[in-house]
Amino acid sequence: MKKYITRIIIFGVIIGAVVYACLNFYWPRSAAFDTARAYVLRSPQLVNQVGEPMTVKPWVADSWIRQDSLTGEAELPLTVKGPRSTRNVRMHLFKRNGSWAVQSMDLT
Repeated sequence: MKKYITRIIIFGVIIGAVVYACLNFYWPRSAAFDTARAYVLRSPQLVNQVGEPMTVKPWVADSWIRQDSLTGEAELPLTVKGPRSTRNVRMHLFKRNGSWAVQSMDLT
């Protein structure tokens, strides 16, 4: 029984490390995330709702990016925090000719 519990703890630590790495290293360094973040930070609607300064963090569990060198698409759920409130945002992006563009932003 002790080995079983040890394995569960080790598995949990590994999963936690993967989620941490994605949140702090993979998504925030992608061009799709940079485009979504810039769009959110310039959104008058979000500025009015959450206030400034804002912080933008991705949700890893429900995110995906598919791309090649010139085309792609992404869906990035984000948490936007400011001094007044916190909002969840779902960004839909497309990559054409090597550049990412926001197709839609849904506030949840």
